[in-house]
Amino acid sequence: MEESIKPIVSQETNMEQDAFDEPVLANIREHWDWVREGVVEALATDPQTGVMPEDVFAACVSNQAHLWISEDGFLVTMGTTEAYSNERVLLLWIGWAKERGRSLLLDYQPFFKKQAKDAGFSALEFRTTVKALGEYAETANWTRRETVYTSKI
Repeated sequence: MEESIKPIVSQETNMEQDAFDEPVLANIREHWDWVREGVVEALATDPQTGVMPEDVFAACVSNQAHLWISEDGFLVTMGTTEAYSNERVLLLWIGWAKERGRSLLLDYQPFFKKQAKDAGFSALEFRTTVKALGEYAETANWTRRETVYTSKI
């Protein structure tokens, strides 16, 4: 279940700075030209999702998701609630790095853990079809909770 969440930090950010020490919350309308290209590339790794770039844009514009940018790329986060436990989880939904093979979600894990905790979430979550990313995440104290297989009929 998706839930709308308040932005974790102010959307009034200085986007003119040359470098970011940490990701900053950004308005997707102001960055869509380059973010869209990264979203298209990220979604191409799992075309089965049915998510279109415009869905990501719409989710951010309606505050159901938030765009975080850094000098290295971007992450889009979304708050979710687990169906049976009611646990609030911050989903690191779509990520893209300028440098191929770089994992921003793992690089910025401490930042997002703090943001999630401050906003009342109890866990971070990400989903991937990239086996190597999952294996790397397990070495960084992430736990694989499930694997989903689908057979079309």
